[in-house]
Amino acid sequence: MDHNATHQIANVPGGAFNVDDDELDAPFAVAPIPAQYDGDEGHSQENVGKIIACCRQEGVPLVNYLQQFNSALARKTKLSSMKHLFDMKNSTDALRLLHDRCFITVDNDFKLNPTGELDTLMHMAGHFLDYVMYMGNRRGLDAALPNINVNHTMEFRLNLNMTHQLWPTSNTDDLPFIPTGRMMCIGSCMQENIWLAMVPKTILECNHTDRVRLNGDTLEVSTSAMTREHSLMVTMFFTHILHSMQFEDVHCIEKIPGAYNTWSEAVDECTFRMLHIAFRNLWKNWVRQAPEDWKRDQFLLDNYLVALTMRYGQSQGLRSSSHATQAERDNWNKDHDYENIMLFSFSLASHINFSVVDEWANVPPATILAREGKVFTAPPGHHGHQEIDDLANYDLLDEDGKEIPIYTAEGYMVLRCAPPNNRSTPGGAFLDLTKAPALFIPEDEEEDFNICAVPCYLYPLAFTKTLGNMQADGLIHSFQQQLPLINGCLSTHLAGHDEDDNDSLFGDTGDNHNPLHGEPILRGLRCQAYNSLSHHVWEKIKFHSVQLRRITAAVSGCTATGVSAVSKWEWCLQECEFMLPHEQFHVKVTGGRQPQSMRFENTYRLEVSAMTPEDKNGSVIYDKVITPLIRTWMHPDVQWSVKQALVPLATDVVPGIFEWTTYPITCFLELSWNILLPQLQQPDVSIDPHIIEIISVFERVLNYAHTGAAHVLVRALMYWSMHSWTIHGHHLDSCLMASPAFGVILSIMMNWSVDVSAHRPITSSHCMQELTYGFKHYELYIAHFTIFHAIKNLPQHVYVELGDLCKHLACFAAEVGLCVYIADVMHLVSKEISKELHDIFIDEEDQINAELIHNRELALQRWCDSNNPLSYTKSTLMDLIHAVSSHCLNYKGTTCVKVMPCAFCEIFDLRRFFSLKDVAI
Repeated sequence: MDHNATHQIANVPGGAFNVDDDELDAPFAVAPIPAQYDGDEGHSQENVGKIIACCRQEGVPLVNYLQQFNSALARKTKLSSMKHLFDMKNSTDALRLLHDRCFITVDNDFKLNPTGELDTLMHMAGHFLDYVMYMGNRRGLDAALPNINVNHTMEFRLNLNMTHQLWPTSNTDDLPFIPTGRMMCIGSCMQENIWLAMVPKTILECNHTDRVRLNGDTLEVSTSAMTREHSLMVTMFFTHILHSMQFEDVHCIEKIPGAYNTWSEAVDECTFRMLHIAFRNLWKNWVRQAPEDWKRDQFLLDNYLVALTMRYGQSQGLRSSSHATQAERDNWNKDHDYENIMLFSFSLASHINFSVVDEWANVPPATILAREGKVFTAPPGHHGHQEIDDLANYDLLDEDGKEIPIYTAEGYMVLRCAPPNNRSTPGGAFLDLTKAPALFIPEDEEEDFNICAVPCYLYPLAFTKTLGNMQADGLIHSFQQQLPLINGCLSTHLAGHDEDDNDSLFGDTGDNHNPLHGEPILRGLRCQAYNSLSHHVWEKIKFHSVQLRRITAAVSGCTATGVSAVSKWEWCLQECEFMLPHEQFHVKVTGGRQPQSMRFENTYRLEVSAMTPEDKNGSVIYDKVITPLIRTWMHPDVQWSVKQALVPLATDVVPGIFEWTTYPITCFLELSWNILLPQLQQPDVSIDPHIIEIISVFERVLNYAHTGAAHVLVRALMYWSMHSWTIHGHHLDSCLMASPAFGVILSIMMNWSVDVSAHRPITSSHCMQELTYGFKHYELYIAHFTIFHAIKNLPQHVYVELGDLCKHLACFAAEVGLCVYIADVMHLVSKEISKELHDIFIDEEDQINAELIHNRELALQRWCDSNNPLSYTKSTLMDLIHAVSSHCLNYKGTTCVKVMPCAFCEIFDLRRFFSLKDVAI
C-alpha cells in the first residue's frame, strides 16, 4: 500500500476533467489525497511517525532542521480555550494564536473517565461489511453472476467507454497479480463495479500450490488501465460476442475490424448470463483468428480475460439481531456461485463505543449456558483451562470485587455481568498514536516504536499531536493470532492432497481436524482505525470540500480565459459565495446523534479456490469465516490490546474538536475571503499572487488538520514545516499580523522561497490551478508571479550605475525574464528528448542502438549541467547536437520541440540547432 502516493490520472478521451469532483470511486481510506496535490514535494507519512515517537521518548535528539524551530518558546493552549474562542466567535484572539508556537492539550473535562475512578465499558456498537471484491477462477464473467437462475430486478449496465478508469491503488494487494496495464472497467451492476482483467494463465492453474503468492509479471505501462491497443482488442471481442448473439443493433462486419465505436447498454440478468456463456465459448477461436500483429506481444496468448467485481461504501450491517442470522446466511448463498470464484477480498468494520457504568446486573447462568453451551475457566492453551461443571455455584467476583472471567470453547470471553439499558450516553474515541505501533508487536517482545513487524502509518488530527487515525499493511497482533483458529476449520483442496496426512499448522489436533496445506486460506491484508465521523463526512463523495481548496480556486481563477475555464471559475466563486468549505463541514457535523464511534476496519483475502467443494458456498463462508471474525472482537486479548490504545472522549467532543482547533485557520480564510470578494466581483481584476499562495497554504493546513495526511504540506514553501503542526499545533511565521485596533493585515513575505534552478517563486497552488483551469492558465500565472515578486524584491546592488529607476527595473526584469526563458528552453528540450528515448523499444541483442541511446542520455545530462546551455561554446553545442540527433538509430525520430519566437533568438538560433536533428554525427 503506497501511503504517500496520490491518485493516478489516465488520459480521458474527449478532454481532461477534474477527477477530484467525481463521486466516490474507491474504498474509504483514512487520509485520501486529491489529485490536485500530485507533483507536490510533500512530507512522507513515515516522518509523522518519527516525530510522534519523539513525544514519548526522553532524550531523543531532534533532526537538525527542527532545532531552530524548537528553540522558540512554546505556549500551552487548552482545548477548552479553543472551544471558548469558537463559541464566542472571538476571531481577534484566535488570530493572535497564529503569532507564536503553541501546542494543544485536551482537558480532562473532555475525556470520558480521566481519573479512572468509574467503570468504563468498551462495547461493540455494530459490525459492517464495507468492501467486497470477487475474482473468478476461469475466463468469463463468473464474478458478476448471482447464484440464482432468474432475478428480474437485476440490471447490468455495460459500458465500454470507461477504458480510462483506474483500479484503486489501495487495493492492489487484493489481487494475486500486478494489475499494471491489465485492468478495464466495463460497467456496473447494482452497487458493484465490473472489471475485466487480463490474468496470467499460471494464476488460474487448478490446484496450483503457489497461486496465492503475487505473480510478478509486469507490463511496461504507467497505470493499471490497459493500453489503447489492448483495450481495442477487448472491445472488439465484446462486439464480436454481441454480434454472434444478434444483440439488438450491435453488428460486426469483420471479426477483427480496424476501427470501432464504443457503446454502453443495459442488459437483464438472463442476457448477461448468455453473454458469459458466449464469452467462454468464443474466446479461444477468436484469439486464434486474430491478426498476427495483435499477438506479437503475447498479451492475448499468455493471459485470460477474467471478470472481477468491486463494491465499497455500502457499510452493510452484519448480525444486527439474532433473528437476522439465517437471512444473512441465505443472502450469502444467493450472492455468488463460489464454485467459480477464485478469491474473495472483503473489509469488516467494527464500531467501538465507551460508556460509564454506574451499576451492573448479573446475567443468569442458565441464559449463558443456553447461548454458549460449555464454558471454561480460561481460553484454550492457557494455564488452568478446564470446563466449569456448575456455573450457578461458580464465584462471580474475586477478592477485589472484580468479575471473574469465563470463556467459550473457542476462547471468547463471556460477560457474566451486563450494564442495564439506561447506561450513560456513549462517547467517542480517538486512537492514541503513541501507543498504536505497539498493537502490532507481541506482548512478550520489547517495544520499539520505530521497529514494527507491520508498517504502520499515523495521521494526527485537529492539531492534537498524538490523537488521530492509523493505517497499516497488516492486522494488529492480537487479531492476527486468531486467524490460525479460523484457518484450522477451513479444509484445503490443493494438488498433492493426501487425506491420510495430518499436516496441520497446529500439530496433532485430533481425528476430527481437517489437515491444512500450503498457504493460509484466510489472510489479513491491512487495517485502518479512524473515527466514524470521518466516514460520515466523506460518505458517497470522493473528497470533502475542506480538502479541495475551493477558496484558492476562486481567487486564482479570476484571470481565467476560455469558456470552460471561466465556467469553472464562476462555479467555484458561486460555491464559495454560498458557503465556504469549513462552513459546509459545520453544517454536516451540527446536530444530534453525530457518529463518534472508533471504527476498526480489517481487510481480508479468502482463497476460495483452495477450499474443498463442500465448503464453497455462501453459508459455510458466513458460518466459518464472517461470524468467527466478528466474534473475535470478544476475545480478551483483542479487547485488552485495543482498549489500551484508545482515548475515550465525552459525548459530542469528536464533532466539535475539528472546528475548535482549526478556528484560527478558518478565521483567516473567512476574513481573507470577505476582503477579496468585492474585488473578485469586479471585471478585469488580478489578485496579488502572494495572497493567493498564502491562502493556498492555509487551506493545505486545514486539510492536514482534518486528515493528518503529511503529503499536503509542501516542504519547499511551507518552511514552518509539517513537523511544527504535528508537535506543537498551528504556527505561522511573520506573514500575518493582528491587532485589536487595525484587525488583520497581510504582509507580503519578502523572503518568499524561490526555485533557484528555474528562477521562479515556489508555489503551492500549481497542480490545483493546472487541473482546474489548464496548463496555459498556470503558465501565465507563474509568469506574472515571477515578475511581480522580482519587482517587490528588487536588489539594490545591481544596475545601480544606471541611476534611473525605470531603467533599473527594465534591466532587472530583462535579466529575470532571460533566466526564466533559458530554464524553460532547457526544461522543454530535456522533457521531449527524455520522452523520446523512453518510448524507444530496443531489442536486448541490439547493443549498437542501446549504446547510442545511452550516449544521447549522457550528452543530454552534460548539456543540462553546463553553465551556459544556450552558448556557442564548442563542447556545449556538441553535447546538445549529440542529445538531439537520432540519425544513426534504426527508427524515425519523433522529437519535435516547438519554441515560440521571442526577443532572445539573437542569443542562440534555436531553429538552427533543431534543424540539425537528422544530421549524421
